[in-house]
Amino acid sequence: MGLLTAWFGVEARRRRRDLCVLLLLVAAGVGVVTAALAGARRGESALDRLRAATLPAHALISNQQPGLDWDRVRALPGVEAVAPYAIAAIYVDDVPLNWQSVPPVDAALWRDLERPVLLAGRLPDPARADEVVVQHRFTTLYGKSVGDTVTIKLNTPDETDLLANAGGGPAGGHGPRVTARIVGVIRSPFFSDGVDGPGVVLPSAGLYRKYSANLMGASGRGFSIALARLTDGAAGVPRLRAQMAALTGQPLQVDDLSETGGHYDRLTSYQALTVLAFALAALGVAAVTIGLYAARVVEASQADLRVLRASGLTPRQERAAAALGPVAAALAGSVA
Repeated sequence: MGLLTAWFGVEARRRRRDLCVLLLLVAAGVGVVTAALAGARRGESALDRLRAATLPAHALISNQQPGLDWDRVRALPGVEAVAPYAIAAIYVDDVPLNWQSVPPVDAALWRDLERPVLLAGRLPDPARADEVVVQHRFTTLYGKSVGDTVTIKLNTPDETDLLANAGGGPAGGHGPRVTARIVGVIRSPFFSDGVDGPGVVLPSAGLYRKYSANLMGASGRGFSIALARLTDGAAGVPRLRAQMAALTGQPLQVDDLSETGGHYDRLTSYQALTVLAFALAALGVAAVTIGLYAARVVEASQADLRVLRASGLTPRQERAAAALGPVAAALAGSVA
C-alpha cells in the first residue's frame, strides 16, 4: 500500500495533464450518455405524465344539430364529463385562426376535463369575455405571452349565417372587436401544439356567453361539438355512439381520441428509441476513446515502473501502480 500511495503521488505530479484529460473525457462521456438515457426515458413517458395530470377526453362528439342540449348528454350512463365548444370562425389580430381557436360554451372545459398544464400564468375567468389562453407555438410565432393583448374580431350574426349557408370558408369579420388579455400558456392532450399552422388562441366561456349570436348566427343554425370523458375510458366509446344515435335520432360521428393518442404514443416511442440509439452509440464511442487513452497512460507508467523490478517489484504490483492514476481519474470524472 505504501508503494502504491507513493507512486500515485509521483504520477499525480508528473502526469497531471494526462490524468486531467482522462478525467474530462470520462466526465464528458458520462454526461452525454446519461443525458441521452434520461431524455429517452422522459420522452417516452411524456404523454403518460401529461394524461395523468389533465383528465383527458376520451371522445369527440361531432354534433351538427343546432341547439343540442348537452346536459342530456351529461346525464347519459357512463358519461363522466362533457365540454361543448362552438364551431365558429374568429380572427385574432387579423390572423384567421378559424376552427383551431374555439370558444367553449360553458365552464366545463378545463374544469371537468382537459385540465391543462400551465406553462405560464393562469386559466381564463369563464365569466369574462376579454381573457384568453394560448399555446406555446403562438408565443413563438407572434412574440406575445402572458400580459400581452390580442384583438379578437368576430363576425356579425348575418355573416355567421352566410358562412353556414356557404358550408365553410372565412366570412367578413365585421362584428365586434374584443381586446383580450393573454392570461396563460397551456398544454393538454387535446389542446397541444402542432408542428405547423398559425398557432392557437383559446377564449374563455365568457366570450360565448356575451357574443353567442355572433358565434352561432342570427338564425340559430350554428352548432357546437363536445369533448367527452367516459367512465370506462376508450372502451366506452362504442356505447356512447349508440347512446348519441338514440338521443338525436340519427347516427352521429363520435371519434375515439385514443386512436389519435395511440399515434402520438408510437411517435414518442420512436423518438425515444432514436435517442436511446444515440446514447448507446455515444457509450460505445466513449468506451473506445477512454479505453485507448487510459491504456496509453498505463503503458507509459508501466515503462517507468519496470526499472523497479530489480528491487523486488512484482508484475502484479507494477500493473496495480500503473493503473491507479487512471482509475482514480476515471472515478473522479464519473462523479464530476
